[in-house]
Amino acid sequence: MSNVRFAELKDKIEIRPEYLYINKMEIQSTAVSMYLEGQYDIYGKNTDMLIQVPFSNFGERDETTPLKNKGVDAKTGLSIWISAKNNEYGEIKLTPRLSKKKFKKGNDKK
Repeated sequence: MSNVRFAELKDKIEIRPEYLYINKMEIQSTAVSMYLEGQYDIYGKNTDMLIQVPFSNFGERDETTPLKNKGVDAKTGLSIWISAKNNEYGEIKLTPRLSKKKFKKGNDKK
């Protein structure tokens, strides 16, 4: 992990006064591939994000192969789903999920 490289990060992030909303975004790197989606609350109260990590990550990665995005609608096979939410102290806690959860754009839980 001394030389981690990333493929192009692209998609739409909406910036609001209280939060950032990240549309489903693919993150490809020499270390891991994942998909991220949801709301990040700047004040540490209403963060609600979903992280998808395909099982295909758990093998050797060829660092010489150029990084290339597959697309947010690509078939990824089996995946681990992780929910990222704030606890009562504002810290983000990661918990495994049994299935995918759809997000509603700009989902304010105040």
